[in-house]
Amino acid sequence: MDVISNFAARYERTREEVISLQDYLDICKRDPTAYATASERMLKAIGEPELVDTRNDPRFRASSPTRSSRSIRRSRSSMAWKTP
Repeated sequence: MDVISNFAARYERTREEVISLQDYLDICKRDPTAYATASERMLKAIGEPELVDTRNDPRFRASSPTRSSRSIRRSRSSMAWKTP
């Protein structure tokens, strides 16, 4: 790939798309992350924390021998970025 075709390909990937207001509102109806802030999208990508009982897990005994702690378990599907 020469410099010009490389620049053209990169420009096509990053070019902003113009959509009508009605199309934007339709996207917002289907996907609330379309109008979410960056921090809200990041929290959605990370996932909800779940309670893990560390008393029965030998890996965590040294750090918290008698307590439960919250941690985030991520599945492979939540690690992939989803495009609207």
